[in-house]
Amino acid sequence: MAATGAYVTHADVTRRISEAIVIEVFDDTGTGVLDAEGDAAEQDCILDAESDLEDHIRRIYGAGGLDWLRDQGTSAPRSIKRIVLDLFEIRCGIRHPQYIRGDWVMRDKRVRAQLEQLRVREIEIATASSSDTIEPAITDGSTVRSGDPDSTTPKDKVFLDGLGTF
Repeated sequence: MAATGAYVTHADVTRRISEAIVIEVFDDTGTGVLDAEGDAAEQDCILDAESDLEDHIRRIYGAGGLDWLRDQGTSAPRSIKRIVLDLFEIRCGIRHPQYIRGDWVMRDKRVRAQLEQLRVREIEIATASSSDTIEPAITDGSTVRSGDPDSTTPKDKVFLDGLGTF
């Protein structure tokens, strides 16, 4: 059984890093194949990476944005898959740094910078069609009111020679 997550599959993983590397990273029994334990470990790594991304998506786009993303499933936008695979690869390198070489601290910083760019809208989640968009939830779960915080009735605006109370 191949590991799969909500947005990324084993096939996506092996397109990013080779099957041989995946086996080296997740074959803890030393059999040279990806057995049930290794498959479960790969799945956990995929789910951890997806969970990390979902935490950011929930903070940026609210519950509605997260629902939209979950509805996409493995057809999620390429930018989502790329970030999940980056997070997955970092976890692989941390798990067994001798098999995947690289500066994991710098890679992690780069991915965190991308997530920050997403938060401040320097980059957007690219979707397949313009009718299927995800927008940040500016007021998700909040109430916008004016006037007295103890009363939901708006106050009348009063102007006195250019000065006023609002």
